[in-house]
Amino acid sequence: MLASLQAVRDMLCQLQSCEVIKKPVPVSFDESGELLEKHTNDLLGPSPKKHGTRIMVTFSTDLAHDHELLKRMLLAGMDCARINCAHDNEQVWEAMVQSVRKAEKETGRNCKILMDLMGPKLRTGPLKPGPALLPIRPIQNELGQLVSPAKVWLAPPGEVSEVPVDASLPLDEAWVAQLQQGDKLRFRDTRVESAHLPSCSAKRKV
Repeated sequence: MLASLQAVRDMLCQLQSCEVIKKPVPVSFDESGELLEKHTNDLLGPSPKKHGTRIMVTFSTDLAHDHELLKRMLLAGMDCARINCAHDNEQVWEAMVQSVRKAEKETGRNCKILMDLMGPKLRTGPLKPGPALLPIRPIQNELGQLVSPAKVWLAPPGEVSEVPVDASLPLDEAWVAQLQQGDKLRFRDTRVESAHLPSCSAKRKV
């Protein structure tokens, strides 16, 4: 990667007619390819002859005891067995490893075993429900023009509107009482966008 970035930088410098500062890279293009192939073979096993992609299978708990299924997977092309150490325990992992080694002898195929270690986990416990989403949408026609505004009832908890409304918002009684016709209520919706509702009735319907 570093050699690629350096090569791109050199070409950009030449295009801009600026000084090209040659910096040695730890690994050349040819060396990086050789290292990648070596590390891949060490980790996942040699490249299969029938296909160029190695097949890794993550083991489930039942594969610790279902030896016949494991053999069939090995014969079907499994090259690498992944044991997720975030699940099960040492006894189950040991049974999986022994079953793979036994299947290797019975099928004549090699299979790498990777132990995926569990990292730190954060457990938060049950989350308290947040405020419910209250959609407020005016009616628009096909051209996006307003046909009917949305009606929202602002009142103390328990007070019911006398006329049909699209939504009701329970608010502090003293705060609602000081509202006047023509007031504009500014708020931020769930998209954190500024908006306002014009107050159009002394009955606290906006």
